[in-house]
Amino acid sequence: MVALVLLVSPGADCGRRSWELRLLLSTHTAFAGHEFTILVTAEPAPAVGYSFEMDWGDTVELQNEGPRPDTFSVSHRWDSAGVYIIHAFGMTSAGWWPAGSERETVTVLVGGPNAPVVDSVLRPPVAVRGETTRFVVDGHDPDGDSIRAVVAWNDSMRTPSGYSPSPSAIRLSHVFTQVGTAEVVVSVQDRNAATSLPDTIYVAVGTPAPRSRLGSSGSR
Repeated sequence: MVALVLLVSPGADCGRRSWELRLLLSTHTAFAGHEFTILVTAEPAPAVGYSFEMDWGDTVELQNEGPRPDTFSVSHRWDSAGVYIIHAFGMTSAGWWPAGSERETVTVLVGGPNAPVVDSVLRPPVAVRGETTRFVVDGHDPDGDSIRAVVAWNDSMRTPSGYSPSPSAIRLSHVFTQVGTAEVVVSVQDRNAATSLPDTIYVAVGTPAPRSRLGSSGSR
């Protein structure tokens, strides 16, 4: 845990001693699309309640925490990767501190999101035209996001599954309408729209077996 200290000086009209606004971070890295949390505490607690403004580098948010909180948390979610410089401003009923030259800053490196991975694709050795063929797509996401499988079939159809927790074995099915070798392209996508490298498989599609005709024989 890293403690970054923001010194807040008393104004001439408040009649109170200086206090420190501490920003506590467990890490200086984050992932795009994921919440990043900072713990905020004032030491010693001001004699009056205070609010706290966070400039996250892409937006400014005012946190109104009520009278004299000991420790509270503020969270933010960046949509894009990059380096963000965070500025913090404390405010009591007497006004804002510190002046711009005295403010503390925090730098956070936002990366990703990391793309999910197709681990394997299970399917029968041969599919039959006009009959249901079942597939199982095993995948995972390095960031722990929920995932879905997206399959492009040989006949230009595209099937997305529902989202499942990572890792997951996702089941899909398809009915091939033409005999031959079908090219099937499988990918895995997370909720942040990060998509895996495609996994291309080839499925042999055959004709249905002829139905046997049962006859009866007898003696005259």
